[in-house]
Amino acid sequence: MGLGGFLFEIAIAVLLVWLHARIATKAGFSPLWALTALVPPAYLVAAWFAAFIRWPKDDEAPADAAMDAPDEG
Repeated sequence: MGLGGFLFEIAIAVLLVWLHARIATKAGFSPLWALTALVPPAYLVAAWFAAFIRWPKDDEAPADAAMDAPDEG
């Protein structure tokens, strides 16, 4: 494998971490969780953890919750 293959792997790793950081941020977590994507056993533990915990975004009321309220009158 030459330099081109190595640079391709680095580019894929950077893209993977960037995408995971965006997902973690939208879920309400620190983007540093994305670094677990670089270590397969850590990634499996992080994915398991994320699947079964209560997400910070779950506690927030939706922005359009007031529109769904029934009219009193």
